[in-house]
Amino acid sequence: MLSKFSFRKWLILLIVGLIIVILASFIYNKSNIIGYEEYPVTYSVGGGYIGINLSPGEINFGTTPTGYMFSRSINISTDLDSEVLVYSQGIDYLTITEEDFYLPAGESREVGLLLQVPEGHPEGIYKGKLIVVIKKA
Repeated sequence: MLSKFSFRKWLILLIVGLIIVILASFIYNKSNIIGYEEYPVTYSVGGGYIGINLSPGEINFGTTPTGYMFSRSINISTDLDSEVLVYSQGIDYLTITEEDFYLPAGESREVGLLLQVPEGHPEGIYKGKLIVVIKKA
């Protein structure tokens, strides 16, 4: 039968071991990231017209009436074999054509961004961001 001291000792060792495994996993995943970029994404709804904005450095869909689909794209390239993750934050109705893929060294891939604002969406300016994470494969 285990004494209270032995039980506590094993419990503490188990907890410390779990903490070490979790920290090692976090450090490994963090060091595996070789690229991280955030791009501002903007669109406005209203006015009854379509306005196009091609400003460099951001993804701007311009002024979009509801019920229509608009597209933009980004080109991703890398010098190393990589796993790429693309996702958005704060932008509803944005579809990303490829969100998670393998990209061989020296190649590039065009990723489509499709915005379709539904009928009845309130007028206004909407902002968010597109995030691209590149990890070593």
